[in-house]
Amino acid sequence: RIMPKNSAEVRELEADAYLAVLKAFAIVAPSWERFNILTELEKELNIDSTAKQRLQQESMTDARVLAIKGALAGGGVHRAPSAGGGAKRGGGG
Repeated sequence: RIMPKNSAEVRELEADAYLAVLKAFAIVAPSWERFNILTELEKELNIDSTAKQRLQQESMTDARVLAIKGALAGGGVHRAPSAGGGAKRGGGG
């Protein structure tokens, strides 16, 4: 069984998990359900208010999130090819 060297490693993994969810939620419309999920994750992953603010700011300035939001706002969602195959792209007009 692999044990983390110290609690700092655990905290880092918890923050990474919370940040990943924040980024995913950042590109969709807010909802009470998502808000409740984030609130529960904060408790379960031991995210304090300082870390929460820092991670929220990081998610809002993430280049990938901004690119996706920009594509959605512009009406042209272009997804990167996934491991299962390439995504279709619209032709020029």
